[in-house]
Amino acid sequence: MKMKLALHLLAGLLFLNVNAFSQDTNRFVFLCFGQSSMEGFPGIEKQDQGPVDERFQLLAAVDFPKQGRTKGHWYPALPPLCRPSAGLCPADYFGRTLVSNLPPHIKVGVVNVSIGGCKIELFEKDTFQSYAATAPKWMTNTIATYSGNPYQHLVEMAKLAQKDGVIKGILLHQGESNTNDKDWPNKVKGIYNNLIKDLNLKAEEVPLLAGELVNADQKGACASMNSIIDDLPKTIANSYVISSKGCTSRPDHLHFNPAGYRELGKRYGERMLSLLGYQPWTFVSYFLPTPPHGELVRETWGATNVLPRDTQNGLEDTSMKKYCYWDGQIIKAHDGKYHMFASRWDESRGHGGWFGSVAVHAVSDFLTGPYVDQGLCWPNDQGGKGHNVTALTLPDGRYAIVISETRPCEVYVSKSLDGPWERLGTVTVEGEPRWHASNVSIMARPDGNFEFVPREGRIFYSDKGILGPYQPQGDSVFPKGIPNLEDPCIWYSGGLYHIVVNSWSTRKAYHLTSRDGLHDWTNRGLAYDPRAAIVRYPEGTVNHWIKAERPSVYIENGHVAAMTLAVVDVEKEQDQGNDGHGSKVIVIPFDGAALDRDLQSAADSPKP
Repeated sequence: MKMKLALHLLAGLLFLNVNAFSQDTNRFVFLCFGQSSMEGFPGIEKQDQGPVDERFQLLAAVDFPKQGRTKGHWYPALPPLCRPSAGLCPADYFGRTLVSNLPPHIKVGVVNVSIGGCKIELFEKDTFQSYAATAPKWMTNTIATYSGNPYQHLVEMAKLAQKDGVIKGILLHQGESNTNDKDWPNKVKGIYNNLIKDLNLKAEEVPLLAGELVNADQKGACASMNSIIDDLPKTIANSYVISSKGCTSRPDHLHFNPAGYRELGKRYGERMLSLLGYQPWTFVSYFLPTPPHGELVRETWGATNVLPRDTQNGLEDTSMKKYCYWDGQIIKAHDGKYHMFASRWDESRGHGGWFGSVAVHAVSDFLTGPYVDQGLCWPNDQGGKGHNVTALTLPDGRYAIVISETRPCEVYVSKSLDGPWERLGTVTVEGEPRWHASNVSIMARPDGNFEFVPREGRIFYSDKGILGPYQPQGDSVFPKGIPNLEDPCIWYSGGLYHIVVNSWSTRKAYHLTSRDGLHDWTNRGLAYDPRAAIVRYPEGTVNHWIKAERPSVYIENGHVAAMTLAVVDVEKEQDQGNDGHGSKVIVIPFDGAALDRDLQSAADSPKP
């Protein structure tokens, strides 16, 4: 008897081992659920119809007769991914983003069980019947395709997928039907906990990614729900919110259009890549599509890499016959207008004309432009001379413009953004009477004191006002081993001090953070690279400027809302003047609220 029992135990262990080895640990499986946006709104454009990388596959959760798919089998992940009548959804470009960045031996599989128009209650394991009983007939027909129980159907399909791969994450997009339901995070938590338990998963290894609804910037009909979705990480430790800011919508303002789904899916993918440890979730991920002011223009100055483009974005001489522009700092006035402070020089002198640049003031009714040049900031002081132009609001309500490089680090002040500007004096450093600065970025700290960082990378602090004297805080805080760092930009948001600093020779910029702004600066990785799609328009066009330098941030409601960059369309030495090439200041929308939230979430949440 004992021998027979031992044989049975041995057989069981062998069976478990066979099952374990039949599972492909290089197939990453992701469960998707929600309502209509995760289901996929009808309408699949030609560019989305394939082909797709064969490593990206779908486990069909229902039969797809028209597509020749049978429930429970794997197929190339061509849309629709949910049901035969659905359309493009975030999971499409989530998977495409993953396979294009993961090592070639790793496959990606998705399982999608979603129902348009449903409340989150439909996925509650023990109480869904009471909600389903009140659902309209069109929804009950959909529920029936999932055996009358969408949650259990998702679990059964997930268990099938587990035979072939490893569940690495869960994607959720839902909330329109629960708008303003403050208990939504707790309801999602219950569903998430049930999935973890029923699929024998570990919560710390399976993050939940929840996407925002159509954003307020697209006049989203349910945008008020996003503030509740944004709080999900407070309820589920290993959860992350995917921002919808800048993702374009359909006229109903409930659903994204195909471009919006592509962008949102890409953001899901980028976030998951970082959680999987394959690609850092960095500053560059928060650049948003730039909405154009009308049609993109091809018949204008510039190399083909920056065409077509929005000539009304930022500050530029659209004829490129008078001025090249550089620098660029935006401050919003009380009347709602946007004021940019920049430098300019004669275009006929080519890029080398920056040695004689002057400080100018420009105004726009809109954050992204167009900015109209109002002329010199101080025409009667050395002919307006000024470079490395930046600006800030002082604690006493006045405004300050700071210049460096071609002159000592000098400060001009005014009670109005329209001027007049009076020279306040020169910034001084304690113990360094001959100190002369380049690329100075200066900020008023939340405590009312000041600090700045110049090209050399040291932090300087003053509790004596904006002119100092400043006290050096040690050696350079810039990352080691990266050549030719310059053009730092420093600011405070989300409980952290930030620096973005550019490496002119590699064209890449890097993002650093510190808790107190003085010590322990951490290199967060890539901030931007003009060779990436940082200047992209909602319909897909991308501009690649050869150089993107002099970063600056515009902060609104405590978060970065846009970044300005001084850009040139060719190598600087190739801009000779009167040649159809030059420089301008661009304004790129930026999701700083998401950046600050995610940095805090990363600090507070357990690592998967």
